[in-house]
Amino acid sequence: MPSEKKSVASLGKSNNQPMMIVAGVVIVVIIGVVAFLVLSNNSKKNTTASTKIVVDEIANAPEGCPKSTTIVVKSDEAGTVKISNANANFLQWRKDSGQLVLTNYTVDTKSIYKTLTGDQVLTVINLETKDASAIEAGEYSKTVAPDHNLSVREFNLSTVGLSGGVFDNSGKVFVTYLGTDYVCGTVTSDDGSSSINGQFIAKYVNNQ
Repeated sequence: MPSEKKSVASLGKSNNQPMMIVAGVVIVVIIGVVAFLVLSNNSKKNTTASTKIVVDEIANAPEGCPKSTTIVVKSDEAGTVKISNANANFLQWRKDSGQLVLTNYTVDTKSIYKTLTGDQVLTVINLETKDASAIEAGEYSKTVAPDHNLSVREFNLSTVGLSGGVFDNSGKVFVTYLGTDYVCGTVTSDDGSSSINGQFIAKYVNNQ
């Protein structure tokens, strides 16, 4: 019987087939990896874009008010306490006086002097008029000149272990807006060991 012969070209083609298959698989894998990386990157971008940053601001803040309360209360006992919009209240008990109440917890606006627990800090700034007239926007001072009617009676600061205050005779509260929705302004008070400083937009609470 005649012997079966294979051409060199045929043998070469047969030997190259496994290599071509491997190369094809590698290309498919590379394409898959690239596609995965592209999709993963796009997913991260979409997630970042859809993430909402929560900002503590009052959207409808009246003219004369900041959108955010920036007051920081400091003392050895309290540490450093940043006051949020939700925990800034202005309580009016009589026409000639009011209390700016700043806390790091939800306070009972009808009865603020309750037993404190844990790391709770209660800051109360009492504003009043000397002649018993209605409180108004303006500069309230701890040390009041004879011809000045707006007064800060005290800057009180209480923690679980101590009821004290900021004993700064030059401390001031400048009320820039006083309405039936909010009371706004700035506080500057520092006695070297305790301080209350910053802007506020406080919810107005009528307790008269």
